[in-house]
Amino acid sequence: YWEMVWQLYADQFGPGIANFLETYEVLVFGSVSDYIAVAFFNGSRSVSWFTFATSWIARPLGGLLFGGLADHSGRRVALLTSFYMAFAATLSLGLAPTVPYLGPSW
Repeated sequence: YWEMVWQLYADQFGPGIANFLETYEVLVFGSVSDYIAVAFFNGSRSVSWFTFATSWIARPLGGLLFGGLADHSGRRVALLTSFYMAFAATLSLGLAPTVPYLGPSW
C-alpha cells in the first residue's frame, strides 16, 4: 500500500512544481505590471496585460507545435528546443531598451 502511495506522490511532484511556478509567474507579473507598463509600454497598462494574455494564448499553440516535434524527433529535441527558445526570449527581454532610453515616440 505504501509503495503505491509513494508512487502517486512521486508521479504528482513534477506537475505540482510546474503548477506552482506557473501560479508564481502570474503573481509576479501582477505585482510588477505597473513597472513593466512604464518601462516598456509608455505607461499603458492595457498593452502590458495584453502582452501577458498573449503568453496564455501561445501556450496551447506551443503545445501543438512541440508535441508534433516530439512525435517526429523525440522528446529530448523538443524539450531542448523549448528551453533554448525560452532562454532567447528571456535574454531579449532583459536586453530590450526601455521607453526612457528610446524616448516617448517609440
